[in-house]
Amino acid sequence: MTEENRSVDIGRDVTKSVIIPGNRNTATITITNYYYREQTTVVPVESTDAADDNLPCPYRGLFHFGPDDAEFFFGREVFIEELFKATQTRNFIPLLGASGSGKSSVVLAGLVPKLQNQGNWLFTHFRPGSDPFHALALALVPLYTKNLDDTDKIIQARKLAKSLGNGEIPLADVFAQIHQNNSTHKVLLIADQFEEIYTLCADHKIRHSFLDILLATFPSSSTQSQCDRVLVATMRADFLANALLYRPFGDVLKNDIKLSSMNHDELTSVISKPAEKLQVTFESGLVERILDDVEDEPGNLPLLEFALTQLWKQRQGKLLTHAAYQAIGKVQGALARHADWNYGNYSAIEKERVRRIFIQLVQPGEGTLDTRRLATKAELGETSWDLVKHLADNRLVVTNQNAANQETVEVVHEALISNWDELRRWMNENRSFRAWQERLRLDMKRWHKMQQDKELLLRGKVLAEAEEKLKLRRDELSDGEKEFIQASVKLRDKEQKRRNFIRLGLISGSILIAILTPFIVKQWQQAEEKNSQDRYRATFERLKNKIADVSLVDKTKDWSITNIFVTDDNKIWMSHRKSTEEGLLIAYDLKSDAIKTYLDANITAIFARKKDIWLGVYKKKDNSYLLHGSFKGNRWQFDDELEYTRSKQIMSLVKDSQDNLWVATLNGVCLLNSQGCEIVKEINSACQSSGKNSQIHLYQTIFDMKRNLLWIATNNGLVRWNLKKEKISRCFLSSKYLYSITIDKNNSFIWVGHKDGEITRIKNEKNPEKFFVSTENVRNLIPLANGFILASTRKEIFIYSPEQKQWSGVNLTHEINEIYSINITRDGHLLIGTDKGLYLSQKPIQI
Repeated sequence: MTEENRSVDIGRDVTKSVIIPGNRNTATITITNYYYREQTTVVPVESTDAADDNLPCPYRGLFHFGPDDAEFFFGREVFIEELFKATQTRNFIPLLGASGSGKSSVVLAGLVPKLQNQGNWLFTHFRPGSDPFHALALALVPLYTKNLDDTDKIIQARKLAKSLGNGEIPLADVFAQIHQNNSTHKVLLIADQFEEIYTLCADHKIRHSFLDILLATFPSSSTQSQCDRVLVATMRADFLANALLYRPFGDVLKNDIKLSSMNHDELTSVISKPAEKLQVTFESGLVERILDDVEDEPGNLPLLEFALTQLWKQRQGKLLTHAAYQAIGKVQGALARHADWNYGNYSAIEKERVRRIFIQLVQPGEGTLDTRRLATKAELGETSWDLVKHLADNRLVVTNQNAANQETVEVVHEALISNWDELRRWMNENRSFRAWQERLRLDMKRWHKMQQDKELLLRGKVLAEAEEKLKLRRDELSDGEKEFIQASVKLRDKEQKRRNFIRLGLISGSILIAILTPFIVKQWQQAEEKNSQDRYRATFERLKNKIADVSLVDKTKDWSITNIFVTDDNKIWMSHRKSTEEGLLIAYDLKSDAIKTYLDANITAIFARKKDIWLGVYKKKDNSYLLHGSFKGNRWQFDDELEYTRSKQIMSLVKDSQDNLWVATLNGVCLLNSQGCEIVKEINSACQSSGKNSQIHLYQTIFDMKRNLLWIATNNGLVRWNLKKEKISRCFLSSKYLYSITIDKNNSFIWVGHKDGEITRIKNEKNPEKFFVSTENVRNLIPLANGFILASTRKEIFIYSPEQKQWSGVNLTHEINEIYSINITRDGHLLIGTDKGLYLSQKPIQI
């Protein structure tokens, strides 16, 4: 038995990775900041020649090919030549391909050795990760600094990352310094797995700022001074839609290089030529048999390489056999069989720990496939690390060290995520937990970034959910996550004690009233009233500041966001109206800043659940309809137009306590059953007979859970439909043109917005309270906690203070021509849909 070390082993040195191919090549290739370590153990089952034991495995399994594997890398000669030519004339070269198509291998085992042979090139490498500025700085610092120890390099990288991020130092100046130190060399900057700026970098501002400095430093039209640097970025093609949403990056991608699937001859080279290099042969017909088993998709290359690696271990001397190929499970079964076999050797307790490790190594997809996630030893815990190292020995995960000398681990390849049934089942069972955990990590990161500002701790329902997760799944949360939740609980308990103390003071005060003089009691009451008013005023001002501090979601720039709906799992659905009859349905993941577009249609109303969505679609006057979609097989599927097609524009959708869907159109309301495909009741005529105006238009509906009532805002008053009695029990504010409606958090008041800028609060129907906030139509009303209400007109947002019993306008920091819609995410962020795009509050507007 022999063991071949093919590692890029750099120990504690973060400066460079030196590839020394030994006898197989004559050159030594240095790639700065290139972390890659694996060991391949070759154990033939039976050998007829002792020398055969020492043959290195020429296949790479689930690992990519590196510079020292160039002589065994076949099948991509055409693309290598295309990349090489591009480096002679271009600064920024995006290389796109499916997961497992060999993007990293083409660059590292193809392009890099070819440029090395040309001479006068420096190579440096990074993956964006969650902090792309720091990752980039780690790749560049060793190229312009000398004689720094490891600690100094880390410090210097932190300083450079901060300076690049805040714009103090242009990236071009860094390359100018590198060129000054290496005047005869060009620099190839390799940005590997560039999709991590979408999967791991959650802050879209950081992402766009990072893209901007790259685009400025590596422009499409380069000048003579910019010819000394080239950026090659490898990115999965399924993230192309994300990239195109940011126009500057999308323009660069017009000239990308796409790595397509291999043809028959190229796949034949991949299979047979590496073995030929070592004078190993395949049994007659085996190569063709393997080719027949490889589907015509680039994503299957890792499965092919893994099967060939397993086949190599089973070779008979210098012969690869049909029997061995059958024994490993062939191409499609080799990886799953390998994973199942290793998993099956663990005890029941170890299996549970393995499950917990693997679900932490998968980033749940939102509109895209699941991807692998880099985890640190601190996240998984000391007790799990021995098992992690055992999984690494079995080629299921890859361990490494980052620049801060933290030990890290990730799934060996995304092919394992998509092809191992056990792992897919674990993710399906734990998807909601992992999605919640990623949201928690994003909140935790913001908290740390803002020096643990208590305003960013969890509150309300979000905190209650976190407490429940902490109770049920404590062992699956990191120490940092537990600390964040516990700090939130501590703040809540502290505030609760303060409120209890105030109540106790009131009780004590009531006893003192019987003893103290009326003058002292009056002084105390005035002070208490002033304190209460001060607290409300402080809360009110804090809310106004948070609402005013909104920023544009760049991916939606210049879109007209006309409807916004937030689901219970905090997914945001919205519509972009292009024209009267054209638009888009959009899903926005706040955590990952990922946007996915679905339907080309003008959406007038949205109601969504985690697995279902109903849409009001408007094409033209005689062709409005209701559409249903469902989430199946990791994708959204939309049914045909539902039966309810009455040539009536759908204005709002709401569900009642029985899960029935109420559909309000301009001309009436109908009730659909829980499947949303059969009309149960129509109340059009009842609405029309309730007012004086014969041309009744219905604009918005809400469901009152407490009273089992449906409230309908029309252009001829407010309609109240009693679901129990199945009749209109009251129609008031007759002849009032109402446009929006909501109910407060305590189900105490109904609020309605008028076309003329009036807002009415209704509790006692005989004495409605009126407020005049504007001369424009009140389009939206949103309830907040403790009696606060938000409203919006065409250009302004207003907030109602229950203490002052008045409305006040909020001065937004952006000039907005048209506000179409507003809503609140489940964790308290304000969303504003405008003609210029979607605006998002930087801090939760929780009270």
